[in-house]
Amino acid sequence: MKRHKRMRNDGERRGQIQFGESLMVVIILVFIMIIGMVFYFRVSSGSVQKELSYREDVGAVTLAKNVLALPEVRCGRLAARGPGCIDALKLKALANILADHGSDTRSVRNYYKDLFGRATIKVHILDLIDNNEEIVLLYNQRPETNLTESRQFIFSTFYDPVQGRQQLAYLNVTRYARRAS
Repeated sequence: MKRHKRMRNDGERRGQIQFGESLMVVIILVFIMIIGMVFYFRVSSGSVQKELSYREDVGAVTLAKNVLALPEVRCGRLAARGPGCIDALKLKALANILADHGSDTRSVRNYYKDLFGRATIKVHILDLIDNNEEIVLLYNQRPETNLTESRQFIFSTFYDPVQGRQQLAYLNVTRYARRAS
């Protein structure tokens, strides 16, 4: 009887040891899976951030190209000076209209707000002879907070039909987006 009791105790001990070993293996596997999931989500969130940044940059380039393609600022056929040519008179007239905050220009400003969104668009005109720079603020809709910036520069030519003079210019487009939470 004692021997039978002792065998039963040895069997129980072995069962408890095997159960403990199995439990430790399960705990270790769960721990490894949690570490793997944390690593995977960190890597994938970094990829998502890179993709969002890339899309913002593409959006800024697209906006800059769209500005250069607008008939409101593009050089006319008679004064065609190459692709992306900006007419001085048209640009300054549009900039003045968009800067005017009177009620009669509200619908025009709303049209360009829908077209450009949250952005700042400046045209930098470089005078290489006199070594100075003129900046024309075409559009400015910068949100107050919670934004990321994507800035693009596109070179162009600036043609003044009154003086018959062509200069180097570049478009500085800053596009704003909400910060990803």
